[in-house]
Amino acid sequence: VSTQSTWDEEDYPKLTIKGDVDAEILFVPILLENILYELFKNTIRSVHECHPINKPDIVVKICAGDEIALIISDRAGGIPFNIQDSVWGYGFSTCVPSGFDVTDYKVNFRSGEETDSTLQFAGYGFGLPMARQFIRYLGGELKLHSMPGYATETFLYFGDITKANIALNCRSR
Repeated sequence: VSTQSTWDEEDYPKLTIKGDVDAEILFVPILLENILYELFKNTIRSVHECHPINKPDIVVKICAGDEIALIISDRAGGIPFNIQDSVWGYGFSTCVPSGFDVTDYKVNFRSGEETDSTLQFAGYGFGLPMARQFIRYLGGELKLHSMPGYATETFLYFGDITKANIALNCRSR
Protein backbone atom coordinates (compact mmCIF):
# COMPACT_ATOMS: atom_id res chain seq x y z
CA VAL A 1 0.00 0.00 0.00
CA SER A 2 2.83 2.38 0.84
CA THR A 3 4.17 2.30 -2.72
CA GLN A 4 0.80 3.60 -3.94
CA SER A 5 0.61 6.58 -1.56
CA THR A 6 2.20 9.99 -1.19
CA TRP A 7 2.29 9.66 2.62
CA ASP A 8 5.57 9.66 4.51
CA GLU A 9 6.68 6.55 6.37
CA GLU A 10 5.75 8.03 9.76
CA ASP A 11 2.16 8.47 8.53
CA TYR A 12 1.64 4.70 8.59
CA PRO A 13 0.65 2.70 11.67
CA LYS A 14 2.95 -0.12 12.72
CA LEU A 15 1.95 -3.55 11.46
CA THR A 16 2.37 -6.41 13.95
CA ILE A 17 2.06 -9.97 12.64
CA LYS A 18 1.39 -12.80 15.09
CA GLY A 19 0.54 -16.47 14.98
CA ASP A 20 1.52 -18.96 12.31
CA VAL A 21 3.79 -16.61 10.34
CA ASP A 22 5.35 -19.45 8.33
CA ALA A 23 2.01 -20.73 7.03
CA GLU A 24 1.74 -21.42 3.31
CA ILE A 25 -1.36 -21.24 1.16
CA LEU A 26 -2.38 -22.34 -2.29
CA PHE A 27 -4.14 -19.34 -3.82
CA VAL A 28 -4.34 -17.26 -6.98
CA PRO A 29 -1.61 -14.63 -6.43
CA ILE A 30 -3.29 -11.67 -8.18
CA LEU A 31 -6.55 -12.23 -6.28
CA LEU A 32 -4.72 -12.59 -2.96
CA GLU A 33 -2.81 -9.38 -3.67
CA ASN A 34 -6.00 -7.50 -4.55
CA ILE A 35 -7.85 -8.75 -1.47
CA LEU A 36 -5.04 -7.93 0.95
CA TYR A 37 -4.35 -4.58 -0.70
CA GLU A 38 -7.98 -3.57 -0.26
CA LEU A 39 -8.16 -4.69 3.35
CA PHE A 40 -4.91 -3.01 4.37
CA LYS A 41 -5.71 0.16 2.42
CA ASN A 42 -9.00 0.52 4.26
CA THR A 43 -7.49 -0.30 7.64
CA ILE A 44 -4.54 2.06 7.24
CA ARG A 45 -6.81 4.88 6.05
CA SER A 46 -9.14 4.35 9.02
CA VAL A 47 -6.30 4.36 11.54
CA HIS A 48 -4.81 7.45 9.89
CA GLU A 49 -8.12 9.33 10.02
CA CYS A 50 -8.98 8.32 13.60
CA HIS A 51 -5.47 8.76 15.03
CA PRO A 52 -3.49 11.42 13.14
CA ILE A 53 -0.87 11.28 15.93
CA ASN A 54 0.18 8.25 18.03
CA LYS A 55 -1.34 5.66 15.72
CA PRO A 56 -2.16 2.30 17.34
CA ASP A 57 -0.71 -0.82 15.74
CA ILE A 58 -2.61 -2.84 13.20
CA VAL A 59 -2.38 -6.45 14.38
CA VAL A 60 -2.60 -9.36 11.94
CA LYS A 61 -3.09 -12.81 13.42
CA ILE A 62 -2.48 -15.79 11.13
CA CYS A 63 -4.25 -18.98 12.15
CA ALA A 64 -3.15 -22.08 10.25
CA GLY A 65 -4.37 -25.62 10.54
CA ASP A 66 -6.15 -27.58 7.86
CA GLU A 67 -7.15 -24.19 6.49
CA ILE A 68 -5.89 -20.65 7.00
CA ALA A 69 -7.54 -17.57 8.43
CA LEU A 70 -6.31 -14.02 8.98
CA ILE A 71 -7.66 -11.59 11.52
CA ILE A 72 -6.79 -7.94 10.93
CA SER A 73 -7.44 -5.87 14.06
CA ASP A 74 -7.34 -2.11 14.32
CA ARG A 75 -8.36 0.47 16.89
CA ALA A 76 -9.55 2.96 14.30
CA GLY A 77 -12.90 3.95 15.73
CA GLY A 78 -14.99 1.14 14.26
CA ILE A 79 -17.90 1.38 11.85
CA PRO A 80 -21.20 2.88 13.06
CA PHE A 81 -23.91 0.24 13.48
CA ASN A 82 -26.25 2.02 11.08
CA ILE A 83 -23.85 1.60 8.12
CA GLN A 84 -22.21 -1.75 8.85
CA ASP A 85 -24.38 -3.62 6.31
CA SER A 86 -23.86 -0.86 3.74
CA VAL A 87 -20.10 -1.44 3.44
CA TRP A 88 -20.84 -4.52 1.31
CA GLY A 89 -22.90 -2.53 -1.20
CA TYR A 90 -21.27 -1.58 -4.48
CA GLY A 91 -20.78 2.16 -4.66
CA PHE A 92 -20.91 2.76 -0.90
CA SER A 93 -17.85 4.55 0.47
CA THR A 94 -16.76 6.05 3.77
CA CYS A 95 -13.87 7.82 2.06
CA VAL A 96 -14.38 11.52 2.68
CA PRO A 97 -12.36 14.34 1.17
CA SER A 98 -11.83 16.29 4.40
CA GLY A 99 -8.65 15.15 6.13
CA PHE A 100 -7.88 12.57 3.47
CA ASP A 101 -6.78 13.00 -0.10
CA VAL A 102 -8.21 10.17 -2.20
CA THR A 103 -5.56 10.93 -4.80
CA ASP A 104 -3.06 9.41 -2.34
CA TYR A 105 -4.32 6.04 -3.51
CA LYS A 106 -3.83 5.62 -7.21
CA VAL A 107 -2.67 2.57 -9.04
CA ASN A 108 -2.16 1.56 -12.63
CA PHE A 109 -3.53 -1.96 -12.65
CA ARG A 110 -1.10 -3.12 -15.32
CA SER A 111 2.22 -1.72 -14.10
CA GLY A 112 1.65 -0.64 -10.50
CA GLU A 113 3.13 2.76 -11.35
CA GLU A 114 1.54 6.17 -11.53
CA THR A 115 0.99 7.28 -15.09
CA ASP A 116 -1.52 9.33 -17.05
CA SER A 117 -3.74 6.22 -17.14
CA THR A 118 -3.65 5.80 -13.36
CA LEU A 119 -7.03 5.14 -11.80
CA GLN A 120 -8.15 6.48 -8.44
CA PHE A 121 -8.44 3.43 -6.20
CA ALA A 122 -10.18 4.82 -3.11
CA GLY A 123 -13.59 6.30 -2.66
CA TYR A 124 -15.67 4.47 -5.25
CA GLY A 125 -17.01 1.75 -2.94
CA PHE A 126 -16.06 -1.26 -5.03
CA GLY A 127 -12.94 -2.60 -3.30
CA LEU A 128 -14.43 -4.28 -0.24
CA PRO A 129 -17.41 -5.90 -2.01
CA MET A 130 -15.08 -7.15 -4.78
CA ALA A 131 -12.60 -8.53 -2.23
CA ARG A 132 -15.44 -10.50 -0.64
CA GLN A 133 -16.55 -11.80 -4.04
CA PHE A 134 -13.00 -12.91 -4.90
CA ILE A 135 -12.55 -14.81 -1.64
CA ARG A 136 -16.01 -16.41 -1.87
CA TYR A 137 -15.34 -17.44 -5.47
CA LEU A 138 -12.36 -19.39 -4.21
CA GLY A 139 -14.22 -21.05 -1.35
CA GLY A 140 -13.40 -18.63 1.47
CA GLU A 141 -15.17 -15.88 3.38
CA LEU A 142 -14.61 -12.28 4.42
CA LYS A 143 -16.39 -10.80 7.44
CA LEU A 144 -16.15 -7.61 9.45
CA HIS A 145 -16.91 -7.33 13.15
CA SER A 146 -16.94 -3.77 14.36
CA MET A 147 -17.43 -1.98 17.66
CA PRO A 148 -18.41 1.62 16.87
CA GLY A 149 -16.18 4.12 18.60
CA TYR A 150 -13.44 1.56 19.19
CA ALA A 151 -12.27 -1.00 16.62
CA THR A 152 -12.90 -3.32 13.70
CA GLU A 153 -11.73 -6.87 13.18
CA THR A 154 -11.62 -8.24 9.67
CA PHE A 155 -11.80 -12.01 9.35
CA LEU A 156 -10.42 -13.48 6.14
CA TYR A 157 -10.94 -17.22 5.86
CA PHE A 158 -9.20 -19.06 3.03
CA GLY A 159 -11.12 -22.15 2.05
CA ASP A 160 -9.47 -25.08 0.36
CA ILE A 161 -8.99 -23.79 -3.19
CA THR A 162 -8.78 -27.37 -4.47
CA LYS A 163 -12.40 -27.85 -3.36
CA ALA A 164 -13.74 -24.51 -4.60
CA ASN A 165 -16.48 -24.61 -7.19
CA ILE A 166 -14.62 -22.57 -9.81
CA ALA A 167 -16.01 -22.14 -13.29
CA LEU A 168 -13.14 -22.23 -15.75
CA ASN A 169 -13.34 -21.11 -19.34
CA CYS A 170 -11.15 -23.65 -21.13
CA ARG A 171 -10.72 -23.61 -24.89
CA SER A 172 -9.30 -26.44 -26.92
CA ARG A 173 -6.57 -25.39 -29.31
